[in-house]
Amino acid sequence: MSLPELDGATNPTIFGGRMGEEGGCSCCTPLRTGQEKAFDMVPCYERIKSLSEKTSRLVKLKRKENSEKKIGIILYGFPPNAGSIGTAAYLSVFESLYNVLKSMKNEGYGVELPKSTNELREVVLGGNSDKYGQEANVIERVNGTEIVENEPYLKEIEEVWGSAPGKIQSDGSGVFILGKKLGNVVVGIQPTFGYEGDPMRLLFEKGFAPTHAFSTFYRWMRNNFNVDAFLHFCDLHSIPLHSISFHLIPLQSTSLHFTPL
Repeated sequence: MSLPELDGATNPTIFGGRMGEEGGCSCCTPLRTGQEKAFDMVPCYERIKSLSEKTSRLVKLKRKENSEKKIGIILYGFPPNAGSIGTAAYLSVFESLYNVLKSMKNEGYGVELPKSTNELREVVLGGNSDKYGQEANVIERVNGTEIVENEPYLKEIEEVWGSAPGKIQSDGSGVFILGKKLGNVVVGIQPTFGYEGDPMRLLFEKGFAPTHAFSTFYRWMRNNFNVDAFLHFCDLHSIPLHSISFHLIPLQSTSLHFTPL
């Protein structure tokens, strides 16, 4: 099932399966007995840990006051480098986003609400973007050294995208986090996958990994902003294959498992 959410599933997590001829996932190899056969059903301990963390964080989130919750609202830009951030197939994304932020503020969330939809659009897409030569406001720059020290899947990412910090959303020595911090809410711009022009490769290449910018963006959300939950704000026509890719890219799934969606 590529899109279990369409059937009402929340936080779907596969935590086991048959070994298969290839011997199952490499992350669990040291924890197995070595006696398992191809058709045996076996657990994936990394996914079980992920599910446990999701459950724990959901409970904590439920008990938190709205004023203490930190929310990441994610916008997209497809096709990339075409001024398409927050367009979502020609829908009024920023107007809808403004209404959501206004409702959140009324419900007690710590939102620093701009005065209007146009001001919201300007602080997200304008701001200091010209200074850094980026498509949107720069919240923070993450140094390449920091990426090397903190990226748990550095080897796998560098095999696909080269040495950190890579070339996407980068100045050659660091990666930019794009968007705008509005109190306890960050309106963030998700970095590109890197293969938007090659959807078949995105779907079927076994060795695919997220870019340095992509992984750094979500790690910054978790470790620096301390996000409690994400709201992916889009229309699926603007990000073809996006939801499917969440279930096909192990590294991306891993980078997201820390937070309730």
